[in-house]
Amino acid sequence: MIGCSRPAAYSFFIAIDDGRWENSEHAIFSIDTLPQVGTYACNLLLRTMKATPYPYKDFYAEIKFTQNDSVVIATDTIQINLSNDQNSENAAGISMHTHSLKLRNISYAPSQSHQVTVRHLMQQSPLPGIIAVGIELTPTSNEN
Repeated sequence: MIGCSRPAAYSFFIAIDDGRWENSEHAIFSIDTLPQVGTYACNLLLRTMKATPYPYKDFYAEIKFTQNDSVVIATDTIQINLSNDQNSENAAGISMHTHSLKLRNISYAPSQSHQVTVRHLMQQSPLPGIIAVGIELTPTSNEN
């Protein structure tokens, strides 16, 4: 299975203080340099941990894509199902899980900078159970 996936060109997590995310807090990812010009698949990553359980099955967020510090490319509302089919009572020790959701592709040129902003849309604030939020960019195939 070697070579089945491409390594991430950008991967960064922002820790959520005490696993309690206020809905006024935005996770902001600034992407200034990527290894090459091209199109990158963008994934949202959420980390949860058994020690601070997430109280809902789903997670909703607003994702805003900005280019060159001011041009809003898109604003999306996303949903991730965080329910786990495994019996969490059988898990031993500290158990951490990373959930992933494919967002949109980002086209990158050296003269451009990108910013991805994530804000949770859940009614509960602070929202417990999310310990980190991340963005990962992976080069896409040149084939269309």
